[in-house]
Amino acid sequence: MKCATPHCRNQQKKGRFCCKCVSRKYRAKNPVRASYHNHKSNAKRRNIPCDLTFEQFSEFCIKTDYLNGCGRGADSYHIDRIDESKGYTIDNIQKIKNSENIKKSIIYRMTRKGPVDFKVIKHDEPDFSSVPF
Repeated sequence: MKCATPHCRNQQKKGRFCCKCVSRKYRAKNPVRASYHNHKSNAKRRNIPCDLTFEQFSEFCIKTDYLNGCGRGADSYHIDRIDESKGYTIDNIQKIKNSENIKKSIIYRMTRKGPVDFKVIKHDEPDFSSVPF
C-alpha cells in the first residue's frame, strides 16, 4: 500500500505513512532533538566522545542561533571542537563557519601528522619525440 503523504510513492509497511515521511515529520516537529541525535550518532561513528546532554545542546542552539544557519554550504555553521584532542563537551564547542572549520582542520592535521610547510612541485612536460608510437 502506498504512503498517505501527497506525492510520495514509497510503500509503507504498517500505518498510513512510510518510514521516510515519518522521519521527515519528526524532524520538522523537533528540529533541536533531531539535530542532537544526528550530532551524537556522527560523533559515535567517528569515535569522538560526546558528553553533551540534550539540555546543554538545546541551550547552545538557542544561545548561538545554530539551527538557523547550519547546513552544507561554505557559509553554513558547524559545531567545532575548540581543542581537537578533546571530545564534544559544553566548554569545548563553538559555532563556526564551514569554510573556517575546514581551514582549521587542515592546519591541525598538518601540524600533528606531518610537515606544516609543503610545496607543490611542477614537473616539466615529458619529451615524446623518442617514443615510436
